[in-house]
Parts: sequence; structure tokens; C-alpha cells
Amino acid sequence: MIHMLDTRMDVRYDRNFRKQYEKADKKIRSAFTDRLRLFRENRRHPLLHNHLLTGEYQGYRSINVTGDWRALFIEKQSVEGEVMGELGSLYREAKISREEFWREIKEALGLRETMEHLESEWIASYELIEGTEKIIKALAKTYNVYFLSDNVRERVEQLEQKYHFLSLFSGGIFSHEVGVRKPDPRIYQMILDLTRVTPNEAIYIDDKPHFLPPAQELGIATIAFKTPEQLRKDLKMRGIMV
Repeated sequence: MIHMLDTRMDVRYDRNFRKQYEKADKKIRSAFTDRLRLFRENRRHPLLHNHLLTGEYQGYRSINVTGDWRALFIEKQSVEGEVMGELGSLYREAKISREEFWREIKEALGLRETMEHLESEWIASYELIEGTEKIIKALAKTYNVYFLSDNVRERVEQLEQKYHFLSLFSGGIFSHEVGVRKPDPRIYQMILDLTRVTPNEAIYIDDKPHFLPPAQELGIATIAFKTPEQLRKDLKMRGIMV
């Protein structure tokens, strides 16, 4: 058996791992290298049979290496880490259900809270920024303002009930409706197709800088949002007064 400590993309091995690995047959070492690569790409790939253990190894997860060898590991993650990670992407793209997502969260982190409680806490963490709402309303008087969002259906529905934010926009795209999320270049092209504008006629604003490059590569001007005040200044620099 191989024990390793997983901290998202960083994999650290315990003190016994190297000894076991060096003593293992060459085919075993090669198989482990292949499985580790697959694990990094998609830790829930069917070939890995990634599952939580009980009994003596409670708290560990296990993945297939060969028919006789398995690797045991511990995930050091948080709910937010899962939401923003691979599992969150599957949920945001509607490739797994709400129930599957929260079941995996609870299993991965060993949580006892109900799905409803965890979901409520997650949704409650979102608050509408008043200054941003005012900017959107001001822009909408002159321009068509569209959203490009990775939010999941359930969160959108509850936030809409609370804030009624969808009416602020001319339209938009949710990742759970199209099965693609940022920063996949396809979703940026989708919003261009929806708005029927050319890249040089659009400005893309996002509070996550790593979502900007795909838009830039299409020829779209971008702004990294930090605060409403900063956004007003950046828009003014582009001749847009709000």
C-alpha cells in the first residue's frame, strides 16, 4: 500500500512511501506514475475508482494502481476548495446534480451537516455590491449589459429571489445552461454570438483576473473588477461615464 498526502495539485508522500516505491516492481512504478498523472487531471476518473475508506483506514481515500496495488491518500481541502475546484466545475457545468455534488463534498471532507445546511451557508456568503448595482443600472441606460456567470442553478434561483438581479441585464449565459464554464474560450464566443457584437465592440469585466485572458485573446477589452470606484475610473478611461 502507498500512503500519500494530497493538498490539491501538490502531492506530498509520507516517510514510508519512497521505501515502498523503490522496492516495487518496475511495472508497479510505471502504473503508479500513470495513475498519478490521471489523478492530477481528473481525480474522479472511473479508472481510479476513487472512494472513501472505513475501518482501520477511516479518513483515507483509495485509488486503483493495478489489480493488486492501491494508493491511499488524505485530502486536505475545504468546502470552498471543492466548490472552486474540479468537483465545483462539474456542478457549475451541470454535469453532476446538486445531490451528487453535496454528497461528494460531505464524503470528501467527512462532514456531518445536511446538504441543505451546507448549501444555505454557501449561498448566504454572497452579497450584492450596492455600488456595482448602480453602475449596471447606469450602463443599461445606454448600453446592452449581459452577464457571463458560472453560478449553479440552485444558487441563481435563490439569489434571484433575494436580489432580483436578472432584470438588471439584457440577458446572459449561465455555465449550467451551456455545459461550459470560464475560462473555456468557447463560453466567451457564446456570449459574443448571443449579443451579436464584434470583439472590439465589447468590454468584459470580471473580479477574477484569470478569467480575463481568454476574452483578451478574442480581441475583447477587459477590466479586472476590484471595487465600484475603481470600475468607474477604468470605464471613464475608455470614455464611458457612469
